[in-house]
Amino acid sequence: MSSVCLLKTKTPVIFEPNGTYGIIVFGSEGTQSGVLRTCAVVSLRTTEDSVHYAQFETVGEIKSIASFLQWPDRGYLVPVAWDDRQDREWIVG
Repeated sequence: MSSVCLLKTKTPVIFEPNGTYGIIVFGSEGTQSGVLRTCAVVSLRTTEDSVHYAQFETVGEIKSIASFLQWPDRGYLVPVAWDDRQDREWIVG
């Protein structure tokens, strides 16, 4: 189960079924999985010339989890591996 991250947001987010969202992780360069990182959750509005324009939704924390031995009391499970994160250029408003 190495491909799941736990996202805990400061305020609840309503993830629309047809929406596209991004999680911008601050200071993730060189970090390892399992480390709690501050992040921002954004909703994608448009993409032009490889630049993603998004609306800010909330701040939070994200980390990879290796097992459900300690089931999280709150948060969102994100089906992505920590090492699969992508570098993109974002403009958030």
